[in-house]
Amino acid sequence: MLHGRSPRPELLKPVGVGAGAVAAFLALSVVSTGAVRADSGHPFELSWQAPPTCPTSREVEREITRLIGDASRNRATVRAVAEVTRRDEDWRVLIRIQDGDRVSERSFEGATCRAVTKVASLIIALAIEPNAGAPSESVAPEPRDKPEPLVRPPAPAAPSAEAPLRGFVAAGPVAELRILPRVGFGFEIGLGMRFPALSAELRGGASLPQPTDVASSAAGGQFSLLTAGLRVCARIVSHSPEIFGCAAGFLDRVHAEGYGVTAPSEATALLATAALGPRLDFPLGEALRLSLAADATHTFSEATFRLDNIGTVHRTPRWGGSARVHVAWLF
Repeated sequence: MLHGRSPRPELLKPVGVGAGAVAAFLALSVVSTGAVRADSGHPFELSWQAPPTCPTSREVEREITRLIGDASRNRATVRAVAEVTRRDEDWRVLIRIQDGDRVSERSFEGATCRAVTKVASLIIALAIEPNAGAPSESVAPEPRDKPEPLVRPPAPAAPSAEAPLRGFVAAGPVAELRILPRVGFGFEIGLGMRFPALSAELRGGASLPQPTDVASSAAGGQFSLLTAGLRVCARIVSHSPEIFGCAAGFLDRVHAEGYGVTAPSEATALLATAALGPRLDFPLGEALRLSLAADATHTFSEATFRLDNIGTVHRTPRWGGSARVHVAWLF
């Protein structure tokens, strides 16, 4: 499923670092995973953990210093621990801030490491100086809730918005034991529409012909199966792999051709079947999904195939099951 993404801020490049901050940074040598200790007069301590491709702890400290400006040097030191992780294509930062006896945690997800680093720097800066990032020439004191719009991006915990409607084509092999005498193998193809939490698909399939002999006889019948139906699935789990609960209705056409007798004949039966089962979707790319599904099936009627003077070749069962592996392309 393609997730659309809301635009997220990118990390600003640090500018205008004060002389005291430059001297402090020249005295430190840090890597992306490490801790920055507060020097004398430094209003914060930072422990920064992030992959090597992310901004370093030195860059993050420089951005925080730029945002807080001339923060009071007499205030208690704010200690912050921030960890950046990546899951699939999403980045997430978890921030823990200790200001005296107060401890708070925040988290934020973004499309890039620089985006979540930008927000982390801003959150830590606001914990040190409530007016962090405000224009220095401002004379009137800012209301306490003025910086709130700047902090608001990390608040939403909901996943990124998805496209409201997408079409898809799916195809793949299927194995089933429900209509044919033995386990049958075939191929299915489907065309459907997908909403963020619901999908509907029209699908059709065919199984390989399957010969069956009458017991103690060389006579029997060769069976083939064609299936067409509608499948509707509702999403239960949204993160990867996505888990769906599915219900389906099929119309099965089972055809048999007799052999081993002097006057072979053929017969066809149409049967209605209902199915219920789970489906798992794994992302293979922006527009590709791998689907694994299994169903328990119930056929509402039976069909009996007989050869004259020989006996019953096959009687279709009422209960059965199927399993399939499909690759779906979303468009």
